[in-house]
Amino acid sequence: MYIKTIIMKDTLIIPTPAEIIGLDGVKKFFADLKAADYVFHPDDDFTEYSNTSINEGRMLNLTMSKCWEICSDECTGEEDIYSIAMDILYPDREK
Repeated sequence: MYIKTIIMKDTLIIPTPAEIIGLDGVKKFFADLKAADYVFHPDDDFTEYSNTSINEGRMLNLTMSKCWEICSDECTGEEDIYSIAMDILYPDREK
């Protein structure tokens, strides 16, 4: 099931939590958020974003919760949910 929603300039297809599989799924979700002009933080509550409805925010929160679950299980070393988000949002930053 996909929820199609208009967010800022672009269309964002919000995946259900079951559709986020592994770290590649997390990275794709974060890249999709960036493509839809989201500047986000993994700790954010999406229901507080001015450009989402309450239902859209709730779905984004559920999907982000799944990302947290995957990262807590699969991330090792210096890679974590925060570094993944930073690498997607700011690929040219110094590490």
